[in-house]
Amino acid sequence: MRKLFIAIVAVAFLVSCGNTETKKEEKSELTAEKKELECEKIYSPDSFLENAETLVANDIRIEGSVSHVCEHGGERMFLACEESEDRVKILVGEGMQTFNTDMEGNDVYIKGVVEELRIDEEYLQEWQVEIDIELAEQDHAEGEEHDHAEGEEHAEGEEHEHSEGLGEAADQGSHTDPYQQIEDFRKMIAESGKDHISFYSIVAHELKIKE
Repeated sequence: MRKLFIAIVAVAFLVSCGNTETKKEEKSELTAEKKELECEKIYSPDSFLENAETLVANDIRIEGSVSHVCEHGGERMFLACEESEDRVKILVGEGMQTFNTDMEGNDVYIKGVVEELRIDEEYLQEWQVEIDIELAEQDHAEGEEHDHAEGEEHAEGEEHEHSEGLGEAADQGSHTDPYQQIEDFRKMIAESGKDHISFYSIVAHELKIKE
């Protein structure tokens, strides 16, 4: 009897372990399926902004209507939200062609990586110094006489090395006076109750215009 009891307990234990392993496998499969569905998810501009904080550094997909393309360099464009006046900033990724104004009004499909830009008081002070330097250089250039020998002018379309400044990085497509933008951001920081505000953008590595 004792041997029979031990055998029954052993069988019950093995069955229990088998069920546990099966449940673990099923749970693992469901988790993998959930992750796959997340990768396939396509955000709208509105849903993206609602979830942007949790998407930083992730590769996502988004569809929306192009409301504006920055003419200078064609490196930034914006997708319009339907439920607010907010916009989602899209940046040209490595190996991508620059955006052009013909895209405005078109619906586009984009794959890209989410980036966060944090703006605090230090950022704003450095930005203000950047603006002051640019204005001083412009005034100097306007007051200086330049004699260019024939053929010394830059060829039309010549490419120049361009590094994005703090103002360009913070640009949300408003193109308003930069000093006013700084003051507006200061107010936003004060109203946020934090020491910074965050802007989220997407660095595109694939773009398709929807027919």
